[in-house]
Amino acid sequence: MFIKVYIITWLILSLIWIILLIKERKNIILFRKDYVLYILKFWKLVIFLIALILLCLIANLWLDPSWDIPMTIIMSMLTYYTAPYSIWIIYRYIKFKNISFKEFYLSLILLFFSSAWIYDAYATIFLLWFYPEMAFSNLLLSPFFYIFAWMIWNLDYSKNDWLIFTYTKENWVNYKWDKKIFSKIFIFILPIIIFMLGIFWYFIYLNI
Repeated sequence: MFIKVYIITWLILSLIWIILLIKERKNIILFRKDYVLYILKFWKLVIFLIALILLCLIANLWLDPSWDIPMTIIMSMLTYYTAPYSIWIIYRYIKFKNISFKEFYLSLILLFFSSAWIYDAYATIFLLWFYPEMAFSNLLLSPFFYIFAWMIWNLDYSKNDWLIFTYTKENWVNYKWDKKIFSKIFIFILPIIIFMLGIFWYFIYLNI
C-alpha cells in the first residue's frame, strides 16, 4: 500500500512539474544560452566524463538488473546539467527568500526526478516490469551525489586565494572563470570524487 501511495504521489508531483516547466520555460535560467555555456566549461566536461566512465564501469560490474549503463548515462547527464541550477534556486529560496515558491518547487522536483524518480520509471518500464527493490535505497543515496556534483561545478578561487562557491554570487551564470581554475581547485575536487565513489562502492557492497 505504501509503495502505491508513493508512486502515485511522485507521478502527480512530476506531472505538475512538467506542466509548470513548459509554462515557465522562458523565465527559467536552465534554458538560457549563458547557462549552457556555464555548464560547458572545459574542465567541467573533463571531470564529468571521467566520473561517467567510472560510474559505467561500476554499473557494469555490479550486475544489478535494475541498473544498467544507459540509466547511468541518463542520470549522470541530468545531474551534470541541472544540479547547478536547481540547488542554486533551493539555496536562495531558503536563505534569502527572493525566489518564488513556484520556481523553488520546480527545482526541488527536478532534484528528485533527476536523482531518483527517473531511475524508478526507467527500471520499471524498460528493465524489470515491476517496481525496483532498490528504489528507496537509491532515493536516499542519489540526492547526495546530486548535491556533491553541484558543489564541484561551483568551486572557484577568489582573488585572495580563498576557495569559494560561485553559487553565492548573484551573477553566478556569468561568472568570469580563471583560465587556470582547474589546476587551482583540482586538489579540492579529487577528495570529493574519491569520497563519492567510496560511498557508492560501499552502497554496492552492502547490497550485493
